[in-house]
Amino acid sequence: MPRTTRATPARLRAVLDASVPAARDEAGRHEYDGRPQDLSETGVRRALSGMAAAARQDRARPDLPDHRAPTHDPLDPLEQWPARDREAWLRTYSRYQLLNIAVHEVAPGHLAHRRSMRHVRSEVRRSLHSYATSEGWAHYCEEMALETGFGDGDPRHTVAVARDGLLRLTRLACVIGLHTGELTHEQAAARFEADAHTPPALAAQQATRCLLDPQAGDYARGKFAILDLRDQARQRWGQGFTLTRFHTALLGLGAPPLGLLPALLGADRR
Repeated sequence: MPRTTRATPARLRAVLDASVPAARDEAGRHEYDGRPQDLSETGVRRALSGMAAAARQDRARPDLPDHRAPTHDPLDPLEQWPARDREAWLRTYSRYQLLNIAVHEVAPGHLAHRRSMRHVRSEVRRSLHSYATSEGWAHYCEEMALETGFGDGDPRHTVAVARDGLLRLTRLACVIGLHTGELTHEQAAARFEADAHTPPALAAQQATRCLLDPQAGDYARGKFAILDLRDQARQRWGQGFTLTRFHTALLGLGAPPLGLLPALLGADRR
């Protein structure tokens, strides 16, 4: 957002709402899983309602409509922060950062993935999912969208994707450091400030998250696993490799543990 405009949750939501059509068009343009996506306005707004320092949306059960999925809006707790910390955090959301959030949370990221999972044949695969695979897919989509031309080559969008990548890499490093005793909480917070360019209040929050939730490192771990698998598929399938074919095979598995993803290389015979 322009530096002359005071960042507020309402303004951030307005900019994010405006970013959704571009993200939806991106998913449709590439037909990333070979099937048109029914990304309803209700579902999109539910996905976006969790946008903030710890955006999240709980999945609806496969047998329930999207609007029954409970959501959590962590913008409200931000009001409890000191004004200076709140302002610093809200200003980390540029227009391009919000566009990247739309890719991650809506399409072709989480919301589209969850819609796709409704078509998986196995009831077990429709009902159970791996956090690392789910977050890895959404994080992978940020980089994949950039690779396929999303953002029209604007360096500001490229920087936004890189900044979110740095945040996820720093989480992985701090999860490992904190849980092996190599880092203290204070050292982890300092690393978020230095490596991920996060303001102090958020850096401390991120360090606490890594301490309490080791899965915070799964975004980067999952993305790298999918990128490695994509390289293997490109090598094995040769001229038959396309992103649509790879994504169709990947999402056809649902969201199983990362160790089971290589099964798609043998399951996809087209």
